[in-house]
Amino acid sequence: MAQEIVMQAQLREETGKNEMRRLRKSGLVPGIIFGRSGETAQVSFEPRELDKVIHSEAGFNTIFTIDVEGLKEDNKRQVLIKEYQLDPVTHNFIHVSFYRVRADREIEVNIPIVTEGEPVGVKDQGGSLDIVMRDIQVRCLPGDIPESIHVNVTGLHIGDQVRVSELTIPDKVELLEDTDAVVLHCVPPRKVAVVEEIEEEEEAAEEEAAEAGEEETEE
Repeated sequence: MAQEIVMQAQLREETGKNEMRRLRKSGLVPGIIFGRSGETAQVSFEPRELDKVIHSEAGFNTIFTIDVEGLKEDNKRQVLIKEYQLDPVTHNFIHVSFYRVRADREIEVNIPIVTEGEPVGVKDQGGSLDIVMRDIQVRCLPGDIPESIHVNVTGLHIGDQVRVSELTIPDKVELLEDTDAVVLHCVPPRKVAVVEEIEEEEEAAEEEAAEAGEEETEE
């Protein structure tokens, strides 16, 4: 059984852009805890506390305990990361939203898609695997959240594709995506596509030149 993850945070009374800038300047990350029931709590925490969560086995889909110093009632909340913002330059977290979960209430989460194997179209035919969707949205109880959805791509040839309807979804998990959407496909080598395009352009140019020559002859 995986060890319970507990993240430490502090309650913050002040809000607004200036306060959040001050927190970030001091090395802290501002955040918020919310849910269908219960009060919303504005918090701050050290980045290393969040590292314990995102580097765990389930990553961003980890359900963990956040222990908030300064709350008048019970300090601990069962949450998961709902949304986050990153600095476009440093890629550091600049704000995180935590969603309070209950064992008996379904939630909507994005599950990462993991490919297994190397497609025949890549290994033997020189193509490449184009991944269109890197995660899918599902609805389920917190205890039924899968860590990832695995797709075996070994048998894919150039031109083959995998749609959402072909994914193996665990029991008790409701899929929220369009079942006809393409998850990934095996595409031809880029060089071939470029050469074909050049040949088509050359052929069109020759036809135009020939037509122009015929017009001049008639004149």
